[in-house]
Amino acid sequence: MTSSYVADPREEIEIRRRVIRRRRWSDQEKVRILAEAFAPGASRKAVAEQYGIAQAQLYSWRKHLMTLPAEEGFMPVHVGSSALTERQPGPVSPMPPVEIVLPNGISIRTGSAFDPDAVCRLVLGLGRP
Repeated sequence: MTSSYVADPREEIEIRRRVIRRRRWSDQEKVRILAEAFAPGASRKAVAEQYGIAQAQLYSWRKHLMTLPAEEGFMPVHVGSSALTERQPGPVSPMPPVEIVLPNGISIRTGSAFDPDAVCRLVLGLGRP
């Protein structure tokens, strides 16, 4: 059984072809989009949709930028013994939020006010096998 459709002469049919081209993003654009997507309170899904990219692309860009030398991307941080010395507890001063990504993939994000000693202990604890 075959069926065919014959358009009514008064019926209009519009056919549109659209070629989807692969978008090229400069490193500066990637950094700007990543900063927007990973800002505190930001929705990665909304940012990805705004720029017409998949959410997974954000994580790929971030992973790539983290492998670059410090002057080109993220700065590696090494915690040495001097960071573990005792200091007098005092009031915690407000600092800009910090994100620490450990080699094992665990990510630690702080708020605008945090205790650096507590973060240091957390990094050491989570970094152990």
